[in-house]
Amino acid sequence: MHLMTTTTAGFALLAVLVIGPARSSAKTAAQIATCDAGDLATCNMMGFLCDQAGRASEAVRYFRQVCDGGVAAGCSNLAEFYYDGRGVAQDRQQAGRLFVSACEAGVSSGCAGSSSSGPRFLIRVA
Repeated sequence: MHLMTTTTAGFALLAVLVIGPARSSAKTAAQIATCDAGDLATCNMMGFLCDQAGRASEAVRYFRQVCDGGVAAGCSNLAEFYYDGRGVAQDRQQAGRLFVSACEAGVSSGCAGSSSSGPRFLIRVA
């Protein structure tokens, strides 16, 4: 598991979302490569940014990569999308499994999301 602070990466992707791909496509490609190389914090951040930009299916891909990489916070984030049916077919059983997995790993939002009345929210990986 490879986690690092990625403030610069976040600003680069945010620039793409705000000013458009023509002005920052090289930086975006670099951030995608960073994520693909296993920087799970960058992947998680890209999931947030894609979600904020209305690109739920891309957010799902990034959160799945974080979850599959062994970061429970990514599983909790991915569960949100399954629960709501954003970017994937709604599957509350799958959401429940992901929430419980995150909860068992000590992620409090997974515990909150795994209860039927608990609040659900996305969390950041540092």
